[in-house]
Amino acid sequence: MRVRVLALAAAATLLLSACSSEPSVPDDQVIKPASAPSGWTTDDLGVLSISTPESWEKQPSTQPADNIESTAWRTGVDDEGRASGGLEIKIITGPQAPADKAAENLAVSALATVRSGTVEPVSIVWPDADDAWYLAYTSKVGLPDDEVTYPTRTMVLDLDDETQLQVTVLVEEGGDEDVVDEVLSTLKLTPAT
Repeated sequence: MRVRVLALAAAATLLLSACSSEPSVPDDQVIKPASAPSGWTTDDLGVLSISTPESWEKQPSTQPADNIESTAWRTGVDDEGRASGGLEIKIITGPQAPADKAAENLAVSALATVRSGTVEPVSIVWPDADDAWYLAYTSKVGLPDDEVTYPTRTMVLDLDDETQLQVTVLVEEGGDEDVVDEVLSTLKLTPAT
């Protein structure tokens, strides 16, 4: 009788874990959620929160289209008025394409506009996202004799309320390049209630 009770308890545990709607992040995934380093600033944008180094300056949000809200952070500006890096978050309601297609479109756009070379979006698992994609590339800005390169990372995430997030972080090559993935790893989604 005791064996039967233990077997039933084990079966119930397996069924409950199988019904969990939140897949775990694979150990070998290219980027994983992490806590912000000490001294970083966390900003809450409603559907998400993200942390940045204290020196990064949050800019006023803009609305480039009726269904898009864009918020950016800058790392600083050089003598020529060029930022040495930053973060941009686009919150898109009713996106035109699902995350996988949006990631493909961003990869093509990066190739055409910032001479990134071939960019291959990678499917990832992210807590509270219905679908998530990660892109890693190098942006090249300026004329060939005055070109600046930026290690760049983008995540595209679809949420269950038909909102899509496009989050891009870049920093000038030779700067603190590790910060690019560190910022993205602090992204936390706020589940719809």
